[in-house]
Amino acid sequence: MAGKLDRIVEQYHQELRQFVLKRVTNRFDAEDVLQNMWIKVVGNQNKLADVSHVRGWLFQIVRSTIIDFYRKRTVEIPDVNVPDTPINDMEHAETNFNEDCGSYLLRELRGLHEKYQLPFWLYVGEEWKHRQISSELNLTLSGSKTRVQRARRQLKEILLNCCDVQFDAYGNVVRYEKRNVCCA
Repeated sequence: MAGKLDRIVEQYHQELRQFVLKRVTNRFDAEDVLQNMWIKVVGNQNKLADVSHVRGWLFQIVRSTIIDFYRKRTVEIPDVNVPDTPINDMEHAETNFNEDCGSYLLRELRGLHEKYQLPFWLYVGEEWKHRQISSELNLTLSGSKTRVQRARRQLKEILLNCCDVQFDAYGNVVRYEKRNVCCA
């Protein structure tokens, strides 16, 4: 059995590695996913004799391992500082406050339900396409788009409930003022 497993590793390792690297952007994370996949294969090597299409079986395992990786992964949002007292002077009209409001919303992203949090972060933070998100998280394409849209709507509601926000014609935040203590 070990000889058969060695041949399988030799035959499919590079192809599986390339597959994982296309779906996991960080090389070190991709290597971890690949290692976890091989651990699953070794753990299920007793089923190997019943498998008629080894390549398909391996790709099924690697896809589920990638999905597990993204489900277990916590959204790592950079620690950002939002000023306690926003600048409301119109002398700073050239300045926008997108970064201030954006950093607040990134912190609030942690409070969203996980089913919205991860697709939103992959789309906005990691700049993934909806097709890639839907493939990796086992969603439909419309499901991916819906979850990102709902996360946006929830974050907008959080911001507007917390602060008075004024936008310019391009959608940039040109002025904001805290209404409640939650917006800090």
